[in-house]
Amino acid sequence: MPFSPSRLRGHREGQRLEFHQLAEISGLTPGRIEEIERGQSTPPTDYETKCLMQALDLAPSELRAQRPTPWGDYCHAVLTYAPRLTPEEVESAASVIRNIRARRRAEQAAEGAA
Repeated sequence: MPFSPSRLRGHREGQRLEFHQLAEISGLTPGRIEEIERGQSTPPTDYETKCLMQALDLAPSELRAQRPTPWGDYCHAVLTYAPRLTPEEVESAASVIRNIRARRRAEQAAEGAA
């Protein structure tokens, strides 16, 4: 599987590291790490990938795309490191999602009626 920029971002954020912090640990520049995460440049070299894996204490497979979408890779990495939510936090998030879905349904119904 190919390298996944979104998984790198998810692991970096999951470990609560800023670009400059990961750069210090990995030996890469903050700009290069940002380019890699955004997929704005050439894929990382084997050397860069190894530096990132060592800095984040990851296995090679943890920086490869494994989900059908970049969003899936990002969510997987964040969920791996995110602290557990309390039942109240889960209910609060679920309430927000329900409200968003209800608004979308209402907007779609209004568009269909027009």
